[in-house]
Amino acid sequence: MLKALYARKAMRIAALLLITFAGFVSSNELVIPEKAPVGIEALATPINDHAAPKKKGGHGLVEYCYKADSYVVYSKNLLGFGYQLSEVEPENLKCVLPNTELIAKNKIGMYVGMSKQEIEKLIGNIQIKKEQNLVWLSKIMVNGINYDLQTYTELKFKNNQLVWLSVFTTETN
Repeated sequence: MLKALYARKAMRIAALLLITFAGFVSSNELVIPEKAPVGIEALATPINDHAAPKKKGGHGLVEYCYKADSYVVYSKNLLGFGYQLSEVEPENLKCVLPNTELIAKNKIGMYVGMSKQEIEKLIGNIQIKKEQNLVWLSKIMVNGINYDLQTYTELKFKNNQLVWLSVFTTETN
């Protein structure tokens, strides 16, 4: 009987610790129930035919890396597409110079080196932290079928300047 009482107390403590830890981990993620700002999901310079070596990963992930003003990684998998901008060369990717001029910013105007305040204005005056995950959720209708659209954005800053940006958009029905 005493063992069962201690076991229940231990389970309650473990559950409280798990809830506390989950709240801490997810505190950098902000879910926004609307469509992402137009232009955040695409780079200013699209590349249709890649010259960079292809890196394959799990779930059909394919990535291509280029060196421009910053490092630019195009990525796609079975669920969607995206990109990364970084001041540091991504690990495990061979980055090459592009065949054409590559502008290392997205269509909304975000680029590595941009100030946090400028980015906050571009994304709708959302206050962001030193490391921030933003998730925009919306629905679209295509040929009478509802699709869930999710744009997942990760931002990292150093000395109030953007050093890493990752955006990935998925459509599921």
